[in-house]
Amino acid sequence: MQELAVADYIVFSEKAISKKEAERFAAIAGEQKLSVLLLRGSLGQSESKTYDNEELRELPFLDLLLDERLFGGVLAVKRDLLQTTGTINCRLKSKQVYELLLRLAKRFPIYAIEKCSPERILSNVSDGEPLPDIAFTRSSIKAENLQENNILIQIEESTESIKTDCYILGTYGKELQETGFFNAAVEGILAAAKRLTIEALILPYLEHMIGQDEEFLAIARDTYPILIYKGDDVCHFILTHFAQEFAAALIALGQAVEFFDVREKDLSELAHFAGRQFKAVVGVQTYLFSVKTKDGKFLHDLIGGPKYNFLFDHPIWFRNHLEIALDNLHILTVDSHYAAFIQQYYKKDALFFPPGGELPKENLEKKYPLSFVGTLGNWRRLLIEIHEKPRTERFLLNRFLLIMKKNPNMSSEAAFHLALAYYHREDEEDFFEYFHAARKGIYIIMHYFREKVLRSILDAGIILHVVGDGFANNPAFQYQNLIVHPTVEAVEGVRIMQESEISLNVMSWHKDGFTERIVNPMLGKSLVVSDYSEYLAKEFTSKTDILLYRLEHPEELPRMIKEVLQDKEKREKIAEKGYEKALAFHTWKARADEFLHLLNEDLAGVHREKP
Repeated sequence: MQELAVADYIVFSEKAISKKEAERFAAIAGEQKLSVLLLRGSLGQSESKTYDNEELRELPFLDLLLDERLFGGVLAVKRDLLQTTGTINCRLKSKQVYELLLRLAKRFPIYAIEKCSPERILSNVSDGEPLPDIAFTRSSIKAENLQENNILIQIEESTESIKTDCYILGTYGKELQETGFFNAAVEGILAAAKRLTIEALILPYLEHMIGQDEEFLAIARDTYPILIYKGDDVCHFILTHFAQEFAAALIALGQAVEFFDVREKDLSELAHFAGRQFKAVVGVQTYLFSVKTKDGKFLHDLIGGPKYNFLFDHPIWFRNHLEIALDNLHILTVDSHYAAFIQQYYKKDALFFPPGGELPKENLEKKYPLSFVGTLGNWRRLLIEIHEKPRTERFLLNRFLLIMKKNPNMSSEAAFHLALAYYHREDEEDFFEYFHAARKGIYIIMHYFREKVLRSILDAGIILHVVGDGFANNPAFQYQNLIVHPTVEAVEGVRIMQESEISLNVMSWHKDGFTERIVNPMLGKSLVVSDYSEYLAKEFTSKTDILLYRLEHPEELPRMIKEVLQDKEKREKIAEKGYEKALAFHTWKARADEFLHLLNEDLAGVHREKP
């Protein structure tokens, strides 16, 4: 099976065709303004886009279902249709393009172009030799009909092709029963199995397919849509932006995608998904997986398919998201430490899965020498809250903050273990409850260091453009060289990063993690300056494709920035290397590829090692 992308079309072929042939075939579909076009026969050697004696004919779904010989093996499909139907079902080992054609035919008009002579058709059938058997209506088309309909026959009978016939019969059993062809289809499959002496294998397999049991679903799920939740307005719609970019990458890979937008639909409408099957259900830091039915059951236990929730902050903040007894729930998170924490304390399957990035939609001018797109929280206000707590709790929180202040490369949970140990309260059974009560300490220390980094730059006289909450009218940030821009939504924030010569990142205390504030500017060929994380140190090389600084030495950061601001050649060389690395490994397309690999493992029941 071949799959070739040509302009707005994907050309699928059961036999080998050249890129040139695919382009010519797609050109015919485009000229005729057709969404789906079959090729029956050969395009010949002509270089032109039009051909003599060609005939365009619409083929109803039922005709294609009842006789696969109407399909000549080559199919051109407009890309956007695949968002509805999905692409090739890789769980089938034979007749993949034909099975895709049937899914398309259920929803869209199908046209065929016939490009071969009756003589050529009949030359494929020896005199007096019966036509080869296929899935359905084995004897319904005779040689004279072939000559009239101008069909080229190339049918292969094998164990896998018969198993695909069983799957197709199971999928469209209702349509076959309604038209009276069901029994004939079953008899045809069993006759073909008898010729290959595989009745003992095929009969139980056929029963599984007709019964649409778990064995059937294991194949069918590959064609089901991926349901994606979007519409959350958190952090200026950054979560919705992630969902849309991830969905677009999945669609580009031929996946069927369906959305549920929480801004446009009432929560009660989720109930319509009960009983439906999906290839996967995906949320981005969503609360929807916690929704229950009136009788107290988790709604998503009634929705078929594995569930995935992307989390972008420390999992201690998501107790309500994670302490739910929902079957088949997987957590994707931006830091390997977070994944290990979820496995240990929430007993959920969790994987390190960083966000991807997006290429600019147009050529962008570099407008800002140095920018930071992110919030600055009021950590001082939370310090006041700590001082109002009972003495024992206050001392523990202060020790927690002191340990993180002195060890800014340590994960927050490791620092809290040390804080408990200092007061001889390191009982593992109570650790989670204590840590959850102290979780605001992570917010305090994160924004304490963020402010420290930004002030080190401003105190050095470097002009800094900032976009985000917490800067306007902040008495701690009254600098003439600070340019505060109005807060913008996520899409515009990405644009500003990519319009910057240098884009600054200060991690949200991800000590073995990654963030979109690294990959998005890289894909815009901006030089990224970020604080150290274990993952960044493994994936990138400071001064080659990124600049890494240490939170414990913020005084070194201004020198690093001034050096690359003054050296355009060096700055652009590092930015170009970062772009190449991000383009190769960190786009949303790369993440979609990784996700589909993980999804296929989960669907196949593959065991994964804990982080």
